[in-house]
Parts: sequence; structure tokens; C-alpha cells
Amino acid sequence: SQISTYVSSRVANVRAVLDTVAPTGARLVLVNILDFGITPITWGSPFYSDASKRDRVTAVIQQVNAGLLGLAQEHHIVMVDAFALARAAWGTNQNPRTTLLLGNVPIQLRQYDTSTNTNPTAAFVHDRTHPHTTMQGVLANVIIEALNEGYGAALAPFTEQEILEHAGLAYGGQNTLGAVIGPASAYVQNFACYANCDGSSISPVLNVNDFSCFLNKYAAGDAYANCDGSSNPPVLNVNDFNCFLNKYAAGCP
Repeated sequence: SQISTYVSSRVANVRAVLDTVAPTGARLVLVNILDFGITPITWGSPFYSDASKRDRVTAVIQQVNAGLLGLAQEHHIVMVDAFALARAAWGTNQNPRTTLLLGNVPIQLRQYDTSTNTNPTAAFVHDRTHPHTTMQGVLANVIIEALNEGYGAALAPFTEQEILEHAGLAYGGQNTLGAVIGPASAYVQNFACYANCDGSSISPVLNVNDFSCFLNKYAAGDAYANCDGSSNPPVLNVNDFNCFLNKYAAGCP
């Protein structure tokens, strides 16, 4: 079908990029696709005003994201779940959220700014598509968390006060974002450490779930299970189990 072809082609494009860049040793963070149904340019259009129809597009985006998740596991890189972050902040097509308290300042999730920045509390810039400064700051903190978890970057995240100040807004006196969306780590899956098969970030990162994950990958013939990187058939064999055990015993940084 056209949808299956579309999904496969999008995942193939990202695979081509990873296959090219990953061998250079670059420390990569893969960010999945958020649901564009939340953007004013989408829901404000007469063509896409029906939330149930936007949900059909959302379902396709989730299919692409499932493919991206597999690529993150296969290439042992860190994944940022921007889709889940956007859903936590903006809600769903059927039940959209109108405001988000950031530093006790209401960010208007259904509004967009003007070209002269007269509405800085809007969640989108004037093109009605791209997130505004405040929401960019929220996403930036999740990417910082991904770099810290996956590669020990030791970067300091922005405080809610700093995010607001970057947008020219006064801090409201208390931090309020976490109560709505939770910690940044909730949107990070760390596959940079091979043994962390399920990409968990809650301590202990390595646990019995990683064994189950590896077994499932092996049974499915997933490329991830080729722990020793062998190329002679059968590619998946007992050596991969020994390899996984050794990597598990070595732990994650």
C-alpha cells in the first residue's frame, strides 16, 4: 500500500544517514517524529479540522517512529521520543491541552506568534508550524539529557527560569513543568550501551528486562542480536549470547 511504502521509505532514508555517519564515531542522538496534528497550521486548516482524521495520520507517524526505534537499537545510539514529549505537553488530537505552565507562566499551546514577536507566550512561531523559544527549550533539555545519559556529556540543562528569559519572559516564581510532563529522562532511550537492550534510563539500567529483550531480538532474527558483529552464516549463534553476557557484565558507563 502507499502507506507501507511511505513508512518504509522514511525509515530507509534515516538508515542511509546512520549507515554513513555512525562509522565515523560521531556520538549520535536520534529524535523521532512528533505529531504534526498539534500544529496550528494543521488543525487550523479546513482540510484537517477533523481530529479523528488527524488520528489516522498520527498512526502513520507512530509506524515510522517504530522503525526509527529499531534503527536506534541496531546502531547503538540514543533515542529521544519527541512524539511522547509533544503528547505529554500538547495532549492528543481528541483532547488537546490549551496551556502549559512553564516556570508558573502559561504557555499558550494553541497560539502562534506574530512576525514581530508580539505574542512570546505562544507555543509556535508565526509560521504556525515550528515550536517557539519556550518549547524549543523544553525539547533542548531532553536532548541534553540524552547526551548526558548516552555519552557522559555532563551538560547542565536549562532551568525553567532560563528558558523563559531566553524568550524575553519573566519567571513566575516556581518550577511547574515537571508536574505536567515529568523528568526529561522519561523521553530518552539509551541504546548507546549495548547491554541496555530495552533502552531504559531508570536505575538499575541493566536488569532482567534486557535479557528478555535480547532473547526476543535473537528469536526475531533482528540485526541488533548480532552482538559480535559476525558476517559468516549463521550470523546469529551462541557467540552472540556470550558476547551479550560479557557486555552485560561490563555494565554501562
